[in-house]
Amino acid sequence: QGFKNLRYSVMRSLSMNPLTKKWFSDLRLKLNREDVDLNVTKKLFLRMNEIALEGNAKLAVFVVPYKSALEKLPNPHIYDFLDFFENTGIPAFYPYDSFYRGFKGGKKLFLNQDDHWTEEGHELAAESIAVFLKKELDFPNVNSSSILTVSHVRSSGEN
Repeated sequence: QGFKNLRYSVMRSLSMNPLTKKWFSDLRLKLNREDVDLNVTKKLFLRMNEIALEGNAKLAVFVVPYKSALEKLPNPHIYDFLDFFENTGIPAFYPYDSFYRGFKGGKKLFLNQDDHWTEEGHELAAESIAVFLKKELDFPNVNSSSILTVSHVRSSGEN
């Protein structure tokens, strides 16, 4: 479920962004009908990585832990993607363990009504991203206060 949402978000963003609209349109035309499910998403990540490298940048992926994955077993496709990222040299991070410990330890990381993070969830995400950037991408001066996580859902008193 999480990757279906991710794929939709990535595809929508790429198709709407004036900078990526043309190549995304071309890519969609090149994909044949046998290319289903995760292969399309993988091709999109490969293309995003190519564009990043062309611009002397580095693509890194933060796989978002969803509440539903912490309540039961995570989606097995996540591990397929993590293997894919490792095999293609795209740095990826899935902080399942730290979110699982916090969630099972009683931290209120998610809103009650959906999988969006609370302020505490955003703080844990920022801490996790900072550790990943320091350790894996050699950003020695980054810390959690320099990481901004954004949610389009405003938390209310009813969460």
